[in-house]
Amino acid sequence: MGVLPLQPLAHELQQQGHRVSIYDIFDPDQIPTALIHEALNANVLVGWSLGGQLAVTLSAYLLTRDQQVRPVITLASNPCFVASSHWPHAMPVQAFDQFQQQYLIHSDATLKQFYFNICRGDKNAKIQWQTLLKGVFKPNEPLYVQGLQWLKQLDVLEALKKIPSHHIFAAHDQLVPMTAVHALQQQYSCEVIQGVSHSFPVFYAKMTAERIQNYLQQQ
Repeated sequence: MGVLPLQPLAHELQQQGHRVSIYDIFDPDQIPTALIHEALNANVLVGWSLGGQLAVTLSAYLLTRDQQVRPVITLASNPCFVASSHWPHAMPVQAFDQFQQQYLIHSDATLKQFYFNICRGDKNAKIQWQTLLKGVFKPNEPLYVQGLQWLKQLDVLEALKKIPSHHIFAAHDQLVPMTAVHALQQQYSCEVIQGVSHSFPVFYAKMTAERIQNYLQQQ
């Protein structure tokens, strides 16, 4: 979806006195040098959905390469987006493969459905969906195809054990099952926002910023 949908959240965090940089998704095996430099000058890394997995990956990389600890806050993010034998709390492999195939054949229609799934569960889902359809830039096709592979393959469970983290979830998320939340709550700092869906960082920017700020103030 690019960086545009997260501009309101960045603005709210800036209003609280934070310096904020927004980055699009990136190859976890070839992290851009500019992003590494930016992360080394940051106090915390925040990521939404796939971005949460990438933030964890980046933090683990900094710890290994530079012995620098950067806490991570994830928003509506599952450590593994696709289910496996050791993490069943995710989308079944068959369902993901079907979605991936649909995207490769009918990208526009599949994206429209995906954007609706992001909003499903919120009382204003239809309005949010229409807003996303109007505001999202034209897809970067190669990046999207690669992003699907990252979604399928990324597993940050081991990386999470090495870094401080906090995880904010939506009670009505249609993409991250509550079983994942319950599993993570056994080991990590987590909170669940009631009445919202996977889209909460976009459409409830002020509330999300307040949740982030509350966690930071406790550290």
